[in-house]
Amino acid sequence: MIDRKALNREKLDAYAQASRRRLIKSVRDAMSTITKEIEASDGIYPYGKLTQREICVRAGITQAALQKPTHKNTTLVEVNAWIKQTAEAMRTSKSVRKVVNGKLEMLKQRNADIKQKYHECELRLIDANAQIAKRDAQIAVLTAARESQITSIETARKRRLNKP
Repeated sequence: MIDRKALNREKLDAYAQASRRRLIKSVRDAMSTITKEIEASDGIYPYGKLTQREICVRAGITQAALQKPTHKNTTLVEVNAWIKQTAEAMRTSKSVRKVVNGKLEMLKQRNADIKQKYHECELRLIDANAQIAKRDAQIAVLTAARESQITSIETARKRRLNKP
């Protein structure tokens, strides 16, 4: 005869094991993602302070999950060790101030370049507007001359037609 309690216990154990593995994988994936972000940001964590809470949020779990007996002596220890190691690596990498100042100088230079290009374009626009005004004045003079010639021609035609 099949022992239903044993069968249910096996199913529950299998489910619990799968749940543990998913939690551990999501925590490790979160830590991996954070490591890549730190590397991409010259050794600085771009989102403030690196904490257990941040890892849990990224992993999609609660901090309480790490406090449960199944994770307290394993996953929690791993997370705390990783945070400590990563924090030390961030401190021993390039100085944060040096990196930030370097980026600030780069942005200041980029801003100065943009301002210079803006002023150059503004001067070209002023020159173009002056040329347009000059051409408009020439067009007005030529239009007036043309109108005068048309009037002269029409007057001459009328005189010819009125001569006996």
